Amino acid sequence: MYRRRPHHKPTFFARMAQLEKFGLMGIWLGVVLLGLGLFTLFNGKLQYSNYWGGPVFAPFAVLIGVLGIYVGIVSLRRARR
Repeated sequence: MYRRRPHHKPTFFARMAQLEKFGLMGIWLGVVLLGLGLFTLFNGKLQYSNYWGGPVFAPFAVLIGVLGIYVGIVSLRRARR
């Protein structure tokens, strides 16, 4: 006979830990992308090569980096509320 598992809903503290990890990861990734983009722009280039050799538009990397930092800060503030 088929037996259903009880529906598991994460606790409040587990959810806050997930948000905090997401926030820290977003800030870290944002800082890395922001740094790569700004470093490339300050060297007088508009693009850099990614891991696979494809070009990455530096102002786009700066924009995504700022967005990542913003999302990380917002999720950290929510987790600590």
